[in-house]
This record gives sequence, C-alpha cells and structure tokens, in this order.
Amino acid sequence: FSAFVVAQEDRQELTHREQQREVFLEARAALNGEESGLYESLLEKLEDYPLRSYLEYADISTRLSSRAVVGNSTEEIDGFLRRYPDTYLALRLERSWVRELALQERWQDVQRYHNPHNSTTELTCYALHARLRGGDRSALNEVEPLWNVSRSQVNNCDPVFEAWIDDGQLTPEITWQRFSKTIQAGRNSLARYVSTLMPEQVREFAELFLSVDHNPRLLEDQTLFNARTSEMTEIVLYGLRQLAVSDPSLALTLIDDYQTQLNFSLEDSISLRRYTVQRLIFSDRIEEAEAVLLESPELISESLVSQIVREALRDLDWPHVNAWISRLTQEQRDTDRWQYWQARVLTYDGSVEGLIEAHNLLKLASKNRSYFGFLA
Repeated sequence: FSAFVVAQEDRQELTHREQQREVFLEARAALNGEESGLYESLLEKLEDYPLRSYLEYADISTRLSSRAVVGNSTEEIDGFLRRYPDTYLALRLERSWVRELALQERWQDVQRYHNPHNSTTELTCYALHARLRGGDRSALNEVEPLWNVSRSQVNNCDPVFEAWIDDGQLTPEITWQRFSKTIQAGRNSLARYVSTLMPEQVREFAELFLSVDHNPRLLEDQTLFNARTSEMTEIVLYGLRQLAVSDPSLALTLIDDYQTQLNFSLEDSISLRRYTVQRLIFSDRIEEAEAVLLESPELISESLVSQIVREALRDLDWPHVNAWISRLTQEQRDTDRWQYWQARVLTYDGSVEGLIEAHNLLKLASKNRSYFGFLA
C-alpha cells in the first residue's frame, strides 16, 4: 500500500512539473515578446519551479543593460540576491550590478555591493576608485598587484593607477619587475612604455634587455654585460635561455663564462644548464647532451633521463636504456614507471635470473592503478 501511495505522489509531482514546464515556456515567450503583464502573471505560477531564477535573471539583466532599472532603487537586485544566494546567476548579476553602478557613478553603492570574492580586475578598480572618492587613502596600498602584471589592464583602472603613481608608490624596483614580466610575456610594446617610467640609469638596462630579447647573440660580447647588478644578472639569464633555443652549444659555452663574471646562484645555474641540455636533446644532439650530463652529474634529472631513454627506445637500444635508468635515484627507480622499464630491460637480457627479477618488478608495478601499472 505504501508503495502505491508513493507511486501516486510521484505521478502527481510529474504532472505538476509538466504543467509548470508549459507555464515556463509561455512566460519566457512573453518576456521575449515584451509582454510584461502576461509575464508577471505567469511568473507567479512558478513559485517552486527550479528554473524560475533564470527567467528573473533574464528580465533583470535585460533591463540592466538597457539602463531600465529605475533611479537609485536597489530593492529588485537585493531581492534576487537574497532569494538565490551563492548561485551562478546571483554571482553573475552581482558583477553586472557593480559595473552598472560604477558607470552611473554611484560610488557608495559600488562599495556596498562589491564582493572581493566575486570580482574582476575592472570591478576591483571600480571599488578602489570608490574608496578613494570616499577619502579612504588606504585603497592605494592595494593597487600594486593590479599594476604589476605582464599585460595591459583595462582603461577603467587608469584613475586608480594615476592616483597611486601621484602618491609616489611606483618605485624603480616595481617598475623593473613589471618591465621584466612584460618582456618575458612577449609584450615588447608595453615593455617600452613601462621603461619610460624608469629613472635614466635603470632605463639603460631596460634598453639592453630589449636588445638582447631581439638578438641574444649580443651576449658573445661580454664587455657589454659586466655590470654586477641584479638587473644585469636577470638580462643575461634570460638572454642565455633565448640563445639556448637557437644555439644550445654556444649557450653552454657562455654560461661558463658568465658564471664566473656574474656569479649566478647555484639554483639559477643548474636550471639554466638543464634547460640548455634539454634544447640539445630537442635538436637531436643526444650524444652532446649525454656528454654534458656525464661531465656534470648534478644536472641529471628524471625529466632529462626520460627524454634520453625515449630516444634509446626508438632504436630498441636496451643497454643504453639500462645505463640511463641506473643513473636515477633509488626513489625514482622504485616508481611503477621505472620498474616497468627495468623489467623490460631484464626481459631483453633473457637470463633466468633476469626473468625472475623482471617478474618481481612487474608484480610490484602492477599493484598501481596507473598507465604503467596496467602495462605491467
């Protein structure tokens, strides 16, 4: 009997939803046809319909875009945000509303409705501008992360940026940071603009940076790069990475020279050399790359070994595969990936002892739910 009652209730619910679906479609057509009276009456019949919020959002956002939200009224917006808190549509409406308030120069309301957790760069700039208009100078302390980026920001941020610069908060260090970011992002036009904000001495380094970006072979004339400053070190490190793409052998030679001249940090030196070895491998100069790694074992990494092993596997050169796997750390060799390839090497060897060890390695690797685990 209880199952029968549940079935009856389900059928009734289905019928109710089907009716609401028809009303929803009629209401949407009325909204699209600008029949506001009919739309309002149909909307009242959709009190518990899951898609009602989409109709309300479409209605409000259409009128927002056409500036049809009357005067200083916020009741309609407040009602929607209250009824559908933290939903996608509420968050979207909140952003649109803050932007509209800013365009209307309703700065107090901008501060009221701006949600830092639901914002964009444009809206953040509007909110900071609103605070400045209200006399809150602490807003200037939040501008630097917006300005110090590798791309151009929206024009609506300009008033805030100008106030921040006028307040003396744009330092040579911050200017250089943004200049460097824009160069490395390939936005040289923006980099040139940023360089105009630098003191003359720093601007000379900026011009050199731009020249090296255009032609990294300038690094062959080491007399141009002998100033022991953080800016010069950054220029040379960047230029050597660029040079490694086109001529990794020359880059390796110059790395040694500049290591002495500028005293790179150990981390920078290893990172740069590894990158250059990687470029050798990409250029199919495997033997040269291997020679560098054998001469400087501290450069050996799992990533580089993987690339060398991949090349050896193409030739089915199993002894070569084994030689490079053996140069990995024990922790790396104990992963399913390298257990699998060690087993393949031992299988190639063909001895009874090798086959037994290969079997044991494959058993270990096969316990993992992973690509190499399933291969094993």
